[in-house]
Amino acid sequence: MDISFFKKSTSKTEQINMQTSHNLWNLLRARYNSIEAGQMLKNFVHDKD
Repeated sequence: MDISFFKKSTSKTEQINMQTSHNLWNLLRARYNSIEAGQMLKNFVHDKD
């Protein structure tokens, strides 16, 4: 199943299967983990110049 965010759906709701929803969940979780890691590392940067 190909997912496209640019196509127009003929119905108001589009159903996705369990594997696709799991993959989307993993992508979001990885994105927020990397954002949190970047914010944490930014707190440790001390540039006195």
